[in-house]
Amino acid sequence: MNGFTDHRQMMVGKLVAAGIDAATTDPAAAPPFVLVGLVTTTAAEGLGSWAATIPVTIAVPPPGDASAGTALEELLEQVYGALGFGPARPTIYGADRDAPLPAYQITYPASIPNPAC
Repeated sequence: MNGFTDHRQMMVGKLVAAGIDAATTDPAAAPPFVLVGLVTTTAAEGLGSWAATIPVTIAVPPPGDASAGTALEELLEQVYGALGFGPARPTIYGADRDAPLPAYQITYPASIPNPAC
């Protein structure tokens, strides 16, 4: 493992502990899911850590109707309960799927420790 994966797994653990069994780091998961995505590094914080953002995508099965919107908002509220607030925006997920999924993407800031320090 590495510091990036460790941080993502910690986030999944918090989601699962809060009762969100659909939490995963697997982008091929079947919906509904809460995907803790790959880290984007944004800056060095000296030698000891890296500033980063981590996307959390909430996705539900199509179609993107009112029921899907309600399901997304319910999951968003649960994610906030587990991880706290992060800016969220409605989107679609999975252009490579048969049908893109209605989704929210939340962006969380992170400080990832450098394991070499």
